[in-house]
Amino acid sequence: MTSAHTILESLKLTGARMTRLRVALVGLFCDDITPVDYGVIANYLLSQGIIVNKTTIYRELEYLLEHNVIQEVDLGERKKRYELVGHHHHHLICTGCEAVEAVHLDDHLHDHELRILKEKKFKVTRHMLEFFGLCGMCQKKGS
Repeated sequence: MTSAHTILESLKLTGARMTRLRVALVGLFCDDITPVDYGVIANYLLSQGIIVNKTTIYRELEYLLEHNVIQEVDLGERKKRYELVGHHHHHLICTGCEAVEAVHLDDHLHDHELRILKEKKFKVTRHMLEFFGLCGMCQKKGS
């Protein structure tokens, strides 16, 4: 996984300023392996003593999206989540406690994409595959 230092150095090469907000956000995304929403981001910044308004946070998220540092993740909710761009993976989403966990699948999905290209003449440029269910703790609560 890419380190915060590597990402920040790469951004510096593009002429980006290294504000406390930017450094903190890159650090958060490098440390957190699950997609985070605005609430988690705002609480994290507050815990770091960084007080900025909502517009500034969203502007910075847009900057990081445009520079391919983070990506939006759609988990079927009515809120945006963000995570560090990196190795392709999918998510396990608990419908009980809303916990999210990354899961890596083998390369068979790539084989399916090649078959789709060959059979349907459709080139897949991206896909989303998320698994919804109950985590071990929520299963125990329900039994």
